[in-house]
Amino acid sequence: MKPHIVIFSLLLILSHFSFTQTNESSLSHYIFPEFVEGIVLMKSGNKNELSINYNAVTEEMVFVKRGHKMAIGKTESELIDTVFMNDKKFIKLDGQFVEILHQSKISDLYVQYKCELEYSEKPISYGQSAKSGARDNQSISYTTGLVSESRITYQYIPSHYLVYYLKQGKEIHEITSLRDLKKLYKEKQDMYKSYLKHNDVAFDNIDQVVELVIYLDGFTDLESNLLSSK
Repeated sequence: MKPHIVIFSLLLILSHFSFTQTNESSLSHYIFPEFVEGIVLMKSGNKNELSINYNAVTEEMVFVKRGHKMAIGKTESELIDTVFMNDKKFIKLDGQFVEILHQSKISDLYVQYKCELEYSEKPISYGQSAKSGARDNQSISYTTGLVSESRITYQYIPSHYLVYYLKQGKEIHEITSLRDLKKLYKEKQDMYKSYLKHNDVAFDNIDQVVELVIYLDGFTDLESNLLSSK
């Protein structure tokens, strides 16, 4: 096959697939309560306007076409440059979709939205226990592996959490707690402690974490040393 006939546009690729509809009640494991209008920018330069959301359980971008939800497969997601949803901008980082939170000459901060399903004792229909058959993973019918979608029944309660990534130079650090973040600013420990003393910072509050990083990045090493000596 000649390179110029490879199809990069998601909308064109989708015409080759059949698919099944997923349950609307599964939206609780997405990052938005409803699907939003977004733009998928391909590395080829093509832009696709789609109704889109992010599945934090399967870690997939999912969009709606003709009333059905479809997820972009991992192979095809490598063709994506950027996904714009509301005021959020997502890129691929080490094979995973992450939101860009802050970029500067000193560091770049990203967040990955994740979700685990916690088992609930709530019984399901026809007397069947949730433990024996509550989670229903159903793949979409396809021919080349573009799309896959999971359907999760209500017996599993979604538990959302965040993982941050801080890029400093060429190194990318995974951050799963504020303690991890503190370790990455060894020369600014006094600044870190002072900020937390006067400001509320919760790890699951993205805005507060971003403000902390911006504050720490805003000080040069010289400024930090001068202030800490006072």
